[in-house]
Amino acid sequence: MIRQIDGDYRDLLEFCGRDSFGTRVAASEKAYSSLGGFARFYAQEIDGEISAAASCVDGNFTLCADLERADSEEIICFIRASGYKTLISDAKFYKKIGAEPSLTGAVVSFEGYDSLCGNKTVIEYSMSEDYKTIYSILQVCGFSDIGSYYDWLADISHRVRRGVSKIFIAKYGAIPCATASVLFQTDTNAFMGGVGTLPAFRSRGVAGALVSDIARDLTQTGFGVTLFCRDSLLEFYEKNGFIKNGSWAIMKAEEDK
Repeated sequence: MIRQIDGDYRDLLEFCGRDSFGTRVAASEKAYSSLGGFARFYAQEIDGEISAAASCVDGNFTLCADLERADSEEIICFIRASGYKTLISDAKFYKKIGAEPSLTGAVVSFEGYDSLCGNKTVIEYSMSEDYKTIYSILQVCGFSDIGSYYDWLADISHRVRRGVSKIFIAKYGAIPCATASVLFQTDTNAFMGGVGTLPAFRSRGVAGALVSDIARDLTQTGFGVTLFCRDSLLEFYEKNGFIKNGSWAIMKAEEDK
């Protein structure tokens, strides 16, 4: 049985501590649950226990599931009937339902800057709300899915105010040249993304130093740190202290035929 959750999210949030998909769901609850129909949250229960949890933010679903217990067919039928735009989940979910996702990549977790990588590039970085500069860097770096500046600004600034997201800018000398973000953060876990460097400053170790320094600072204060990357970027993250521990996949509604 799948039910919408309103009000008491304790069981859902406890279940979501299992992986990076759950981090996205739990942080979305903190950021968006007060916004009414814009965001909805669901749990599937089997024998009285949660087997899957999902967030739906503006039609975009994130699924966190115990794939050994969850009824995958019920989940996908429910999501399709809901009129979704995108669904992101563990790649194993798509294998269980026999569907072909639009895009896949690696789930990586940070295991230690000093022990696993030799990148010692020295940069100056800090949290920032210089949104125009950050958006400009992301655009140049090919983040075409972030939408218009004002739509992106409304969302990211809301998440920053809610304590769910943090955005960082790195400077090479005095020039802002790279950015990385904590996109979703709970009390125990941080999910990173939005990593990019302006073309003129690439191959200097700036992005590697930025993402690994942020991840190191988070782990030293007790957070688990994960991110999703394309398979083509896996080697980059492995050189900077991350290891692969799974795969993500996304399906777009218009390609789900």
